Amino acid sequence: MPVDTHETRRTPAPLTQVQVESMTPDTSAPKNEVTVSEGIAPPSPQETLQGWHVALLLPQSGKHQALGQALAESATLSLARLPNANRLRLSVMDTSALSPSTVQAMKERILKENVKLIIGPVFAEQAQTLRAALADTAGAPPLIAFSNTTSIAAPPLFVAGFDPFAEILTATKALAVQGSCHVLILPPTKAGYALEPVLKEALLAQGARVLGITYYQKGSLDPLLSTVTQAAGAAGGCTATPSGHTFTTVVALSGSPLKSVVASLESTATDMITPALAPPSTKPLFFADVDRTVWDDVQRYYQDALGREASRLDVIGYDMVSLAGYLEQSGSDAQAGLKTPAGFKGLVGLFRFQDGGTIQRALSVYKKDQGQSTLITPAPQRFAP
Repeated sequence: MPVDTHETRRTPAPLTQVQVESMTPDTSAPKNEVTVSEGIAPPSPQETLQGWHVALLLPQSGKHQALGQALAESATLSLARLPNANRLRLSVMDTSALSPSTVQAMKERILKENVKLIIGPVFAEQAQTLRAALADTAGAPPLIAFSNTTSIAAPPLFVAGFDPFAEILTATKALAVQGSCHVLILPPTKAGYALEPVLKEALLAQGARVLGITYYQKGSLDPLLSTVTQAAGAAGGCTATPSGHTFTTVVALSGSPLKSVVASLESTATDMITPALAPPSTKPLFFADVDRTVWDDVQRYYQDALGREASRLDVIGYDMVSLAGYLEQSGSDAQAGLKTPAGFKGLVGLFRFQDGGTIQRALSVYKKDQGQSTLITPAPQRFAP
């Protein structure tokens, strides 16, 4: 985002203006505090005119309380780095129980206090609920949800989560030029059906072949293994993969389905292309992810500043607060500013929001074998027009 994220993090700037600096974690006390909504006084007219009020919609009680508190920590950490921190007023609004009356009260507060940007909620269903409540409301700010459920994206609702399908597409494009044949294993969901033609188009554009397509069926892996077996018999003329196999399996799944499919493919003579958070495998895995060196720097930064590791959600929380700082400083309209085509530089690399409200990240492609990750393709330094 427009964030400097290497070593001293100051004002986020648009990608074309970003200067990457060396990283020496600043563990000094934050210049401003993130406050819980119940304890916040309404902003004065002067504050409203001179700065931005940003609402953080996070769970502050219940089973997700620890997650909400961790994200509030990241927001505070990011705010402390901004030179215009005194012009940003962050307030946490509790999303642990979004009843109709709670949603209505939250909506009234957001409008009354002239909130310019909403960061959150964490979960897709809650984000949809808030978007519906603010629909067709004059003066309603955009929402940036932590979710990676791209199907809910539709401005003013933006989703900032790390999309496993985008990771799959990036890795598949990179591998298409090295191994000419592929089998697609997709989830039987709206996203999976939408991904099939996109993957096929990307492969065909590289001159690759699709030997088979199968949709994961919970409880029965027979169709999957049958498709892979048939593909092996039709792989004549395929260029060898980087590991010497005749084709790859593109496993566009997540969670427990991904784990079961990866295990079932251990004995097959293929490489696998998986999301970055795939379970361990004895076979080579190819995946797209943020730059591992930068990620290690971020982990050291969080250890020094907060005494803990950073999660992907922490990165989103940090970057979105930095982005709010940039938008306030630039005088941009929030929704228009989010769609800056050049994108922004965040903690772990470049990203930009697209017209449909989804996020695009610049990712590297790696091969993981015997627990060791090797860089195959570095992340691009800028986005294509």
